[in-house]
Amino acid sequence: MNRIIRTVRGDIPETQLGFCDCHCHPLVISDHLLEYNRSYFDVGDVEIAKKELMKFKSAGGVSAVDCQPIGAGRASVEITRLSEETGLNIIACTGFHMQAFYPPDHWTFTFSERQLTDIYVSEITEGMYTGTENSLPDTRINAKAGFIKNATEQPDFDDTDKHRLRAAANASKLTGAPLLCHTRRSALTHIPFLLDCGVPPESIIVAHLDKSGLPFEEYHLKVAEMGVFLEFDNIVNARVNTKEYEIDLIKNVIDAGFKDKLILGSDPVRPSYKSYDPGGHGLDYIAVTFLDMLRDAGVTQNDIITITERTPGKAFSFIPKA
Repeated sequence: MNRIIRTVRGDIPETQLGFCDCHCHPLVISDHLLEYNRSYFDVGDVEIAKKELMKFKSAGGVSAVDCQPIGAGRASVEITRLSEETGLNIIACTGFHMQAFYPPDHWTFTFSERQLTDIYVSEITEGMYTGTENSLPDTRINAKAGFIKNATEQPDFDDTDKHRLRAAANASKLTGAPLLCHTRRSALTHIPFLLDCGVPPESIIVAHLDKSGLPFEEYHLKVAEMGVFLEFDNIVNARVNTKEYEIDLIKNVIDAGFKDKLILGSDPVRPSYKSYDPGGHGLDYIAVTFLDMLRDAGVTQNDIITITERTPGKAFSFIPKA
């Protein structure tokens, strides 16, 4: 069976992914996240999301990865409609985000490992649930999730994290779908935990590595040597690093021989969108501006195509098992 990428409008071959923003949040609809941090998560306007996605498409974008998971502001109905209206491939996710991104009594904390596994599997094989922030998973749409998000930030993650990580690992093994891991400084414990659960490294994508602030040789290189995919996604947000730091980090990965494991994403929050904040870069920034900066720094066009098209196709594709 051939490898496929599961988008909200159906499966496509990995070769059809094209230029891909591998980590974005074009639309977040969540009362809890507005209370948690309105300055970041007030991005619930569907028309603005469409405007930003169309700018991305006009800049050469073909696919976008929506990293907002079930129960934490994922707008599955609206994202599916935006994919249809823009013509972009949008890959949605199941799984879980940071604990603080859910109300303390949320079902994601009370469900058993088996229950969580069953939900994640069903969202990939049958269709995504709706309304899961304020109620139990009940109503479903036909559009399916294409990967399983999982999140920790500190190396000493707790039993709740482990409980949810095991469910995510189980779902990946049962479906074949990739795992995208939200990390900052937790990758060197997060990834071995998933490997010990039996997940192959080629099914693991490690996000936010460029936000760790840790030395390349001591952190990023060690993660790369585990055989997983590396995602750098602080380019558009840019609240932590300079563009020069991002470019140096990308060149370090390429020079170390891991360009076929590197992907890029925007991970935007409200101040990142020009439509919300005139000072924001917008979803088209990587394609319009940052890639030219990489070329000026000596990154070849072939390497750019690898990290923006070929490797994302490998990272988000899988052979369905269920």
